[in-house]
Amino acid sequence: MEKLKLKGGTPVRDEPLPRWPAVTAEQAALLVERLTGGPWALGQLGCPPGGVQKTELERELAALVGTKHALAVSSGTTALDLAIEALELPAGGVVVASSYGHPATIQRAAASHELLLLDIDPQFHCLDPAQVARALERGDVRCVLTTHFAGQPGGIEELRAMCRAAGVPLVEDASHAHGAALASGAVGSFGTLGAFSLHATKNLPAAEGGVLTTDDTALYERLWELHDLGRKKGVTPYEFSRLAGNHRMSELHAGLALLGLPSLLKRADARRRRVGRLRQALLELPGLELLPEMPGLQRHAYHIVAARHDPSGFAGLSRQRVILALCAEGIPVNGGWPRLISAVPGARERCRPHDTPVATRAVAQSIWFDARLFDDDRATEQTIAAVGKLHRLADTLRGGRA
Repeated sequence: MEKLKLKGGTPVRDEPLPRWPAVTAEQAALLVERLTGGPWALGQLGCPPGGVQKTELERELAALVGTKHALAVSSGTTALDLAIEALELPAGGVVVASSYGHPATIQRAAASHELLLLDIDPQFHCLDPAQVARALERGDVRCVLTTHFAGQPGGIEELRAMCRAAGVPLVEDASHAHGAALASGAVGSFGTLGAFSLHATKNLPAAEGGVLTTDDTALYERLWELHDLGRKKGVTPYEFSRLAGNHRMSELHAGLALLGLPSLLKRADARRRRVGRLRQALLELPGLELLPEMPGLQRHAYHIVAARHDPSGFAGLSRQRVILALCAEGIPVNGGWPRLISAVPGARERCRPHDTPVATRAVAQSIWFDARLFDDDRATEQTIAAVGKLHRLADTLRGGRA
């Protein structure tokens, strides 16, 4: 008799997910070669400021995003922090961001500005352009921070147009969306600045790191000083023009990121195809609905695969029971961000009160699938099988506990 693992049955999947980042022996050897010999040698005479591999990574990412400049820094949080610092926002105003997201997005802004954390759109869970438009009418907004959730950029074209019209800088937190693109451009090219995380969990991992992208040369030069101890680009090592920290990406981390670049877009397209297979299967398995893809989207990055939970599709089981059951079947899922940014201490005290019913529902209803499940066909089919198994046997888990 078929049983769920939580009831003593055999799980659908019993092998671990592939390790990530996935570095082959050949890639590791190449990295060592680049770090220790040949034209990639550390400390070699004529090495560009910041390192050969850092410079190469910046060149490659600027080309990928379609901006004039890219700057590799020590983390995604650092990228967002430097973005706010370099913009030199006027005092006494408001920074707008999404209420649904990671606190790192707003932590630097919260230190110097009041926060207006708005609701998300109900389809894509990105910052709602309609709410941003109303906020801009107030005249005190100094910057808009938008997060590209789960691999796509929501209403980014609308946000770009309204921010330009209002003369307000737009910063893209693209940490979920490496390589995502619309017909009008790639993520990281729509705003005044784009900020990417290259943390070990991201689609383009460097173990740790971040990247800023921009078309604004003056802003890029200011960012360079801020990330390189206050030195202007190209000056002698001990010539400083301001006080600033060391936020450069190391050669090791840049080299790791370069290993992942050749397969980034191919992997994104393969994930999109496999997520489409899950999306089709869920049409016949009510209870989980994947967030839709944006109209006109050329590439979805699928850093995570986000769904909404409806207990009626699982015999009334709560989201937590569904998560426990799927994890027991060998399908890693979680509930995503557990609370709104506005509820995080430190941000809470800086927030202007604002109702966010859609974001509140997202916190309560979301189920995130680990995107590594969609890196091979077998894991994708096992995911579908596990959801189907839970549908058939959900009532066996009730036992008085929904």
